[in-house]
Amino acid sequence: MKVTRSRLKEIIKEELEGVLSEEPQTPDRFITHMKAQFRRPANQTSLDAFINAYNLILSKALESPLEDRFAAGKIADEIEGEVFDRTWAKFHLSLLQGLPIAALEQIPSSSEAEFIKAAKERIAGKEAKAALPPQEYSDEEKKAARIEFGRRMHAGEYGKLD
Repeated sequence: MKVTRSRLKEIIKEELEGVLSEEPQTPDRFITHMKAQFRRPANQTSLDAFINAYNLILSKALESPLEDRFAAGKIADEIEGEVFDRTWAKFHLSLLQGLPIAALEQIPSSSEAEFIKAAKERIAGKEAKAALPPQEYSDEEKKAARIEFGRRMHAGEYGKLD
């Protein structure tokens, strides 16, 4: 297929417009995935492992920006023994690939991230509840609680899941 000079100029112009109109890359996708990951830990030990992995991934990404497509795999190989899963680390590092340092610096540290604070509160609540002696309820009390929960859920009092 022959491409004329004018068609080639058109193609180049379209590609340039596409590249120039792209929004600057942000770390939002990484943060969204991390929010989901921090809903997973069931106890303080697993939460601590997630926090350590989060900190390690951020520090490695800031030390050596992930500019080429193999960088995430190389760093995942380096930290394989320090995180619970190489594939998990590689995937989350790849979400940071191509981000400029300024964008990487926008990612909150583990002490500042709201989703990590929420995970800590959730686990602390779980552990406090587990420490309480089990309480026995009559069948009538259980039925009343189920009805009340259904009423509140239907009224939207528990909000929406994100």
